[in-house]
Amino acid sequence: MIVPMRKLKEPVTEREFHALVALAIFDSIADYEEVREEEMWRLRKKVFTELQEYYRTELGLRDFSRRLGNLMTCYYNAAEAGHVQRQEYRMYATMFNVLAVDPVLSGIFLT
Repeated sequence: MIVPMRKLKEPVTEREFHALVALAIFDSIADYEEVREEEMWRLRKKVFTELQEYYRTELGLRDFSRRLGNLMTCYYNAAEAGHVQRQEYRMYATMFNVLAVDPVLSGIFLT
């Protein structure tokens, strides 16, 4: 996430970074059965609502669509890079049988 954020003309604030991390966490736990989908969407909506409120009140932005759009583009690119990395790791782990040796890696990359 850091590399795309550094390319933005406007620096990413700490609050925006925390929002991105929260969204990434929600996406990473979305596949687990114990997490209710309704709860996840409620929390995602809360993140976006609080981020919009932050733009309006603390940054004083009336039109924050460009800033939020740039932030979500960075998020999408980072999420896509993570997805590609996971696919590559699965391929290498299968080819070299790494997961049979390390159950911790198996739990991380095969879930």
